[in-house]
Amino acid sequence: MSRLEISLLGSPQISLDRTPVTDLRSDKGWALLSYLLLHTHSPCRREVLTGLLWPDQPDSDALRNLRQALVQLRRAIGDHDANPAVLQISRKSLQFNLESNTWVDMAAFTEAVSACRGHEHAAGEDCDSCVRYLRAAAELYRDNLMAGFSVSSAPFEQWLLTQREALHQQALWALHRLGTHWESLGDYERAIECARRQVALEPWREEAHRQWMRALALTGRRNEALAQYEACRRVLSQELGVEPEEETQALYRRIRDGTQAAQSVGSPQFTRRPTHLPAPLTSFVGRGDLLTEIRMRLRDPSCRLLTLVGPGGSGKTRLALEATRALVSDEEQARFPDGVFFVSLAPLRSAESVAPAIGQATGLSGTTGHAAAQSSAGSDALRQQLLEHLLDKDMLLVLDNWEHLLADVAAQSTPLVAEMLRVAPGVKVLATSRVRLNLPGEHLVSVGGMALPGEDWEFGVGAVKE
Repeated sequence: MSRLEISLLGSPQISLDRTPVTDLRSDKGWALLSYLLLHTHSPCRREVLTGLLWPDQPDSDALRNLRQALVQLRRAIGDHDANPAVLQISRKSLQFNLESNTWVDMAAFTEAVSACRGHEHAAGEDCDSCVRYLRAAAELYRDNLMAGFSVSSAPFEQWLLTQREALHQQALWALHRLGTHWESLGDYERAIECARRQVALEPWREEAHRQWMRALALTGRRNEALAQYEACRRVLSQELGVEPEEETQALYRRIRDGTQAAQSVGSPQFTRRPTHLPAPLTSFVGRGDLLTEIRMRLRDPSCRLLTLVGPGGSGKTRLALEATRALVSDEEQARFPDGVFFVSLAPLRSAESVAPAIGQATGLSGTTGHAAAQSSAGSDALRQQLLEHLLDKDMLLVLDNWEHLLADVAAQSTPLVAEMLRVAPGVKVLATSRVRLNLPGEHLVSVGGMALPGEDWEFGVGAVKE
């Protein structure tokens, strides 16, 4: 049985039994093929196809042109001899046959991206299946859909532009996610390649420039990282007339000032960062799946605020501590180079005490004893001081036991956590509460009570099974 392979990501190509097909010279034939391949879910009526490809011609002429383009297309792809046929044809409609022996790169690409996005967790890191999907998608996406192709039909060109942009965004998402994965493993060269490909596809994509800068800095190539920032600043100015985002500028300052240095273990540039995590008094038992989910969320760049929600006594605090403990290891410190800090909110009586508590935990001077929160003026000043203190930091804050302060926080015009996340792009918050914080961008993990041990009891990190 002959195998047809169609590649539309990049310059369009066809091969039949691995032999290139070169006799499909009609632009309208290529346009017809691409439209059918992107509308496999239902038959395409002939009048729709003629309106798309020959919008300015009389119906009779347009239908005749469609028949001619169809004859040329079927001859080129060997459809007359294919079993089953590649195209399902009737007097009123045409449709690509999903049962035919045909491989299409675009279909394989979208299937890989969808499989990763539809997986049960939010991030592709630490999941072998998702990484395989992401690598497949990255390999399949040679360039934008039908790169360099155009046809003399405004409706088709508009349709092609829309489809091209949708696939383009999927490719950027997959490449960024894959780059984040390589970065988390310390494979900075692969992370750089993913960032480079994103920038080639979309030169003004700042998150790709940041990924590139960060990976260069982490390999000790400081001058190259600074040059990449200048390239980002230049393209943003020329193409969009804007300056880089504060997150990009903050990363640039850290690299320039030497605080975003190479973080490889054993390197003379590696410096252990401060942490503020209470030591565990007992072994951590069970909840392996939940612990894995929390850690994956914390490694997800799009998750800036993660709240563990559950009733009192369900173990939220211990889960938060166990999930973050690995992040202070030598292998993980590059993720939060400015530290991981635990702040207990249980003793606090008002939301005004939150800023001094965070400041004291993170080493902000003048916050010992929370004295600065005793007056309204002092509270506002300390709040602003804290925001400035966190501005250029890459750190994780574990804010434990929020529930009794939420009513007080809601009464404030600008909740502190939301403002911290807005002005300090390198700060991530892991909160525990009996109820959600109801802040923009909040991700939730539900924590229930512990199950009784049984034959299927799953022991977690730090536990010893007897």
